[in-house]
Formats: sequence, structure tokens, C-alpha cells
Amino acid sequence: MAVHTVAYVDAEALAAGMSTPIATTHFRLATLIYPLFGIALFGLVLAGMQTRELGSVWISWLGFIGAVAHGVVMLLVFPLGIGDAAILFPVAAVTIAAWFILAGVWKRRETRERRTVNG
Repeated sequence: MAVHTVAYVDAEALAAGMSTPIATTHFRLATLIYPLFGIALFGLVLAGMQTRELGSVWISWLGFIGAVAHGVVMLLVFPLGIGDAAILFPVAAVTIAAWFILAGVWKRRETRERRTVNG
């Protein structure tokens, strides 16, 4: 996030079409990191859905949409230059946030082991 914040110093140069070393570094790093985060988040949602230890089948679609949107947005916007794909930024933010909130408050499935231990 630090590079994300610091990239603002290149805003005027970017608007003027000049060299933007900090913003370009940010874009390149994000192009590498966003897909990795998307894959990791997809795995987390999948594991949580399968074990029902985190979230539920009923809310997993939010996490999957957010993970895929987050994973592909920088690849579409920066190297491929598809500016309209930037709509995926808020889609990812809203769906990931919604999944995290719902997964955090969703009641975990009561397993046989927990029932016998808890009485």
C-alpha cells in the first residue's frame, strides 16, 4: 500500500504524458501481486466453503467474484490497456468486503467432535 500511496506524486506527470517512474513501478508490482492475491483469496473462499469453517456455500459466490475480479483487473487495465475493465476495482472491493464481513459473522457448522466435547 505504501507504493500505492506514493504513486500519487506522479499524478501530474501521468496526466501530462510525461515519465512516471513511481506510478509505473506501482502498476508493474500490482500487475504481479493482484493475480497472486486473487488466487490466494479464491483458495481461502474455497477452503472455507468446503469445510464451512469460514463462511458458507451461500455466500461463497461473493468471495469468488471478488477474487476473480481482483485477480484479473490489473492484467486487463495495465498491460492490455482495457480501461473499461477498471470497473472491476470497485466490484472486487465490495464483493471481497461483503464476503469477509459475512464470513466473519456466519455461524460455523457444528461438527460431531465439537458437540461431544462441548456436551
